[in-house]
Amino acid sequence: MDFSLADEPGDGSFLHRVGLVDRLTGRVFSNKLQFVYLEVPKFVKKQEDLETKFDKWMYVLKNLEFLERLPEVIQEKIFAKVMDIAELVNMDNKERKDYEESLKNYRDLKNALDSSEEKGFEMGKQVGVEETKRLDVINFYKEGASLEMISRAMRMDIEKVKGILKDVI
Repeated sequence: MDFSLADEPGDGSFLHRVGLVDRLTGRVFSNKLQFVYLEVPKFVKKQEDLETKFDKWMYVLKNLEFLERLPEVIQEKIFAKVMDIAELVNMDNKERKDYEESLKNYRDLKNALDSSEEKGFEMGKQVGVEETKRLDVINFYKEGASLEMISRAMRMDIEKVKGILKDVI
């Protein structure tokens, strides 16, 4: 909450875990059902006093609208994401439209590059397979195998075998 539940200062606690109690018996209604309230304005720690991740979250929640960048003590990936989201939320319509267009262009380009890379990999793999077959045909021939035997062993048309061997024979 970005307001305090009570006007009086109290004990300074800002985290409240509230459970349900049966008013007639005074017994806890259920341990499984709880409400958690954070009174953000009551959080008073300064940057240099932040110790736990919870402290850091509370600091960010309280000061998000005033932060232009994350303080050194809060330089963690999750808080950087929070700042990115906050920047998006604060954009006006034109800025948001420009950003979304830029993001769309980036994603389109990345997909095209990824697709090209995949195609290139497949082509390279195919070239490697063809080169291996060519070298196998040449090695079979050098070992004295007949053209017919090479053709059968390599499952290749005899004319293709002859084409491979034209520079060797």
